[in-house]
Amino acid sequence: MAHFAQLKYYLAVLARNGIETPTGVLEYPKLKQKEVVNWDESILEDAKRWEEEVKNIVMLEHCPMLTKLSLCKSCSYYEFCYINDK
Repeated sequence: MAHFAQLKYYLAVLARNGIETPTGVLEYPKLKQKEVVNWDESILEDAKRWEEEVKNIVMLEHCPMLTKLSLCKSCSYYEFCYINDK
């Protein structure tokens, strides 16, 4: 559920920039569904953890080993990981 995590991260950024109780909406037009995501302090904790994980990866001397997952083919970043597999 990367889309959910992305929205939570955006909410954390809004909260850090003075928005008191940010709220987001995930819309799924094909399913005719909508999910409201309300602010919760755990969102800020998640965002801090994700940022720390990213910093740790960026600071590595070498790229981490590629882990091929079944969901990779539908990922927006597929080409970044598999550019050398051609």
